[in-house]
Amino acid sequence: MEVPALLAAGWKWIEPVPEHTHEMVRGYARIQRRYRPLSAELEARQATLSDRMDEIAEEIGHSEPEDGPLADEYRTIAGELECIEAQQYAFDPAELALAGGWLTIDEDGNLSTKLGYVKAEDVPLLDALRQVSHSPIKARGREDADETEGPDDGADEDRSSPLPSPASTTGLSDALLTDLHAARTVALRLEVAQRPDIALRLVAHSLAAQIVTHETTAARVSVSETSIPALAKAHCPDDEPLKARIGHWKLRLAGKAGQLWGAILALNDEDLLDLIAVCAAISIDATHSKFADFSNKQRMAHADQLATTLQLDMTRYWTATAEGFLSRVSKATILEATAEAAGEAAAADLDGLKKPAMAVAAEKAVSDQSWLPAVLRTTL
Repeated sequence: MEVPALLAAGWKWIEPVPEHTHEMVRGYARIQRRYRPLSAELEARQATLSDRMDEIAEEIGHSEPEDGPLADEYRTIAGELECIEAQQYAFDPAELALAGGWLTIDEDGNLSTKLGYVKAEDVPLLDALRQVSHSPIKARGREDADETEGPDDGADEDRSSPLPSPASTTGLSDALLTDLHAARTVALRLEVAQRPDIALRLVAHSLAAQIVTHETTAARVSVSETSIPALAKAHCPDDEPLKARIGHWKLRLAGKAGQLWGAILALNDEDLLDLIAVCAAISIDATHSKFADFSNKQRMAHADQLATTLQLDMTRYWTATAEGFLSRVSKATILEATAEAAGEAAAADLDGLKKPAMAVAAEKAVSDQSWLPAVLRTTL
């Protein structure tokens, strides 16, 4: 999509740039996509595709096919389902009319867009719009960073080092894994922000990993906040308490360049620990990556270790709902989850239902038992 098409779609401004950098987003506010129900036609198409995916899974033993005609069909269906799922989230037209972004070239030489940014002069209009509409998405502050930096490919890696086996992800799409790991990332941040003792060790671990062992860790003490996509964000716990604490420190430490060190020296021990906890928490990146390279495996293994140390209970932050989880997995997975949470009899009651009805019926049985998929469980 080129500049005229983007402007015709309702964006206020689009700027072509040869390269998009972190510095470019400073001083901008962000708008986010919002959930909207699918049309009856798309819901029916989604159900048909999901049923066919279930049939393929049953034919090959509930695993994703690797090659052949079934594999091609499976991937085509998965791609269309992700496109339909993406249509459940869209920018508010009134907010979109105040926002814009950049048109650039990605690493593969393809056109890429970075959209959803509101310039400083339009932020008052955005705030007024949200106050009038009582928007559930609160006005956000200026962004200091947007994109997630990739792992340092130049670091030496001991690729023979053993890593814990990851939790099973069978039957979970990349889109769903992105949502689940985004939710756990936010939960880990909220927990670490309340544990200065762990935050100090997290900082020490990250620094030592960079200097001593050249490992990739879950916390990036450099420090930059990992941006969580809007689709995943919709299924994350509320992180406003952490954002409020960040805002408190931005106000408290605001001043002219060169004055920060003096302000840090003036802090008492309790405030210093709180500042470290907030900064360490916001650096955590336990988000999902499609790439299974060694550095990503290290990062996720450390995220598991951190969850264990914090005794993270994801039932405090996440619930298996029809919309967020059950409608996005196969019927076999729904029945397995129901049986695990509420017993074989409860699962048998659902057998034979169409997938949408099965997901809704399973929601109560599963959520009442505080059930979690394997990827969100913490080893204690």
